[in-house]
Amino acid sequence: RTTRSPTCGPLSSNVGPGLTVRPYLVKVGQTAYVTVSGTPGATVDLFVRKYLGSFTKIRDRLVLDGTGIAVVATRPDMNLRFQAKDRTVEQGSSMAGADGLMTVEKNITINVRRDGTRRYTFTGSINPTHPGATVSLFRNGTLLRSGIAVSTSRVYSFTATLPAGTYNFQ
Repeated sequence: RTTRSPTCGPLSSNVGPGLTVRPYLVKVGQTAYVTVSGTPGATVDLFVRKYLGSFTKIRDRLVLDGTGIAVVATRPDMNLRFQAKDRTVEQGSSMAGADGLMTVEKNITINVRRDGTRRYTFTGSINPTHPGATVSLFRNGTLLRSGIAVSTSRVYSFTATLPAGTYNFQ
């Protein structure tokens, strides 16, 4: 199939793939769908990149249907960026801008224990987390401390002597 651009003349019979992610904001374990679109019958590889990682192939030789569509279900546990590559088109790759991003909502818990006069221990957990994750402590909306480490078991803890106020972590 060849298409014609009104200003540029004939285009290639194959075009690089596009992709969309729906929904783009998910909770841990929620199913989302990556829709790859392009030339009907094209063979496409689908890649994903996790936080601070490299692209990894998750689908090899995905064939687009007669309407030029393939849908892949996914259940992400962290933020992802998708990329599709058509094997027959030079530079036939699509990052899809914001349409190729999937954001996973984090569940954050906070517990407070009073250890003495104005001395408190804050503990909690984050799910999902990623390597190097940290949290920040706020009092009445003002940042008090950032860079509180989250352990590999997704737990954080912070003890300090603090004035009265409303505290939260981000």
